[in-house]
Amino acid sequence: MRRTTLTLTMAILLVATSACQPKADLSDPSIESDILDTTSTSTQQPPKEIVTPKALTKAFLASSKKQLTNELICTKLSDAMSAIGDNSKFEDIHAIQRQLDACLPLSDNLEILQWLVDYQSMYRRFLSEGNAVDDQKFNEVMYTLDQGEKISLEQLKTMSPRVRYLIELVQSDADVRILSLGEGYYAFDHNLKAMADIFTPYLPKDQKAFIQRMAIDNQDILWSDAAVAISFDEVIERAQFWEEYIQRYPKGYSVEDAKDLLNLYRYIIIFGSDNTQWTDDAVHEFISPEYEQ
Repeated sequence: MRRTTLTLTMAILLVATSACQPKADLSDPSIESDILDTTSTSTQQPPKEIVTPKALTKAFLASSKKQLTNELICTKLSDAMSAIGDNSKFEDIHAIQRQLDACLPLSDNLEILQWLVDYQSMYRRFLSEGNAVDDQKFNEVMYTLDQGEKISLEQLKTMSPRVRYLIELVQSDADVRILSLGEGYYAFDHNLKAMADIFTPYLPKDQKAFIQRMAIDNQDILWSDAAVAISFDEVIERAQFWEEYIQRYPKGYSVEDAKDLLNLYRYIIIFGSDNTQWTDDAVHEFISPEYEQ
């Protein structure tokens, strides 16, 4: 595992014992005068604890053991994520997240980016609903959930055990949500913003900005039935964001992807799509006044 050089710093705290007495109320003037009168009280302090070489060695070995354990876990982290599938439980996801919390601060950029890819693949496998009993009934249940409404026991009985388990996760506010695919189709998806929050604190600014923006934009679909699924204003805002991103990070890790996204949104602004037209066929004038901006 490639890692940046880590410096092991040990702070040895010398803890002084204190007299087992309640704290004085300094708001009482008589008590304050007693405290200031050093001639009437003993100034002798309890002896400080002595930190022996044996204690220092023990603390060092404990710290080293913890570090070695974390390093061993980190070398196996990709394998651990690969083992998550459509029979896994959400507790397995939590275990991976705890391992990431320990490993991300110890790792280099390339390894973190690889774990990000592995994490997304892991969630795709985990959220696979298998073979639903009936696609129409499945999408009806998902539509009901997407609308924030309760589903009936009869509807649940028509779903596979895996679908019922994933529905429970949605209803318990886990990192699992409903994604509308358009045209009445639905799927399970994970919370991309929550994923970004795990990884971005350990990434350079350009990568952090890229991943955070993609997590926002990919929370919902862009296309639906050959139509643009977001508003014209949103298309313009995204184009402006990627234009500014390219100017700010001209040599950034993801600048080529940013250029592709800028070209995509520019194209949509000018030409729309088969079922979404901002201008007339000759691209001479905008169809609606609100598009003229």
